[in-house]
Amino acid sequence: SQPALSQTLRRLEARIGVPVTARAGRGVVLTEAGRVLARHAETVVHAIDRAADELDDLRGLRAGTVRVAAFPSASSTVVPRLLGGLAQAHPGLRFGYLEAEPPEAVAAIRAREADVAVTFAYPDDPDDPDARALDGLEVRPLWRETLWAVLPEARAL
Repeated sequence: SQPALSQTLRRLEARIGVPVTARAGRGVVLTEAGRVLARHAETVVHAIDRAADELDDLRGLRAGTVRVAAFPSASSTVVPRLLGGLAQAHPGLRFGYLEAEPPEAVAAIRAREADVAVTFAYPDDPDDPDARALDGLEVRPLWRETLWAVLPEARAL
């Protein structure tokens, strides 16, 4: 509204110590100080727009770095497949990698040194310290692993 605009201009002029507008007939024109501010305002608006675009890219996984922590044996098997799939789905992402045992990987998440950790815990073991370390974190299972007992044919258990 006109009164709100006038009040905003008065506050701006009081803050910078010079008028930014002048009356010209029945209208208002920018003073030299007003033109300087307008020129800089365009730069600021463009910078804010660029920052908003970058934030949208981060939210949409179109840009940025994802820091991954994983246990050593996953480094040569699981992690390359997972990161390959992510890189294909989100080509603007970059990846950082930290090889860490499960307790260190979880600690890296808590310390915000990693964004995601590929780790494991022993199921149904209440004494497993790694399982308790996951309290308060979002945990998503990637898969269930099948283990086999392999014996010579003639051997019975």
